[in-house]
Amino acid sequence: MTISNYLKPIMLGLLVALCSGVECTTQQSRDNVIVQHTEDHEEYTVPDIRSIPLTEAEQRALQAAERKILAAWEKVQSGSATLVFEAKRPAGPGDVRDFADLRLGVQFTGQLDFLKKDGRLHTRERTTRMADPSHGLDSDATLIELTETRISDGESHYIVQEFDGQTNVIRIRAPQFVYAGKDTLDQMRGASDLIWLAADEEIDGRQAYVISTTGPSRTEFAGMFFQTCFDKKTGIMVRNTWYHPNYGFFQVLSLKDLKVDMEFPKGHFTYVPPKGVEVIDSTEDRKRAAPGFVPR
Repeated sequence: MTISNYLKPIMLGLLVALCSGVECTTQQSRDNVIVQHTEDHEEYTVPDIRSIPLTEAEQRALQAAERKILAAWEKVQSGSATLVFEAKRPAGPGDVRDFADLRLGVQFTGQLDFLKKDGRLHTRERTTRMADPSHGLDSDATLIELTETRISDGESHYIVQEFDGQTNVIRIRAPQFVYAGKDTLDQMRGASDLIWLAADEEIDGRQAYVISTTGPSRTEFAGMFFQTCFDKKTGIMVRNTWYHPNYGFFQVLSLKDLKVDMEFPKGHFTYVPPKGVEVIDSTEDRKRAAPGFVPR
């Protein structure tokens, strides 16, 4: 590590201390901490950005953005998007490769469709998942492929898993829709030690609000950073990123090719189990979505 790298945590700490009471630079200092570690994967302790209080102006800006996100979502009646999710991690301390070059831990791609009807949100999600049993730690591990379909009418939610020629079907209570809506924003607030509005970004040609959060203390998410981007026109999440500065673990979920207010064929959000396939009913045992930021 170069001398400049040794000085980074010291300089960042000074920046945070100097900016903690300055309204015009507090957001920038928080974002710099995340960007710095996202790019460098350094293994030093990051400044505690939870000690940088939000100013009244920042709180108003966040609340205004949340209101606009919810208002945009209310106008959307249906939609479709391509789901792309990747989870990776460096090989070990000092691994400073770009995200694209890291060993794959889990990946899934697929299609998400949704429809607001009769006061309920109907969803259909079909994905193909490639998973590394070693979670990216063993470079020789063989990836496992799993196809999964999730269909919900807003009350019942079927999970159909196809693996190695076998089909498993589980029925649960419909979990909350994690890609948009008030529940998503409420969870972000309730499951974070700090939440703030970062600078807008353009994602796949769409202008997006960027809401940054820190993982709650004394949980498995402690020390993690999250950035969730909401499309300004629809209020739908178009990208969600997890990052842990000490472990260098990344997860990125993207909704691409987003289309809204479209029609679907009859029965698209209805599931009828095939004959001979046992349905495991877990509607009583299943809790609603845990306070996380990425489904699954």
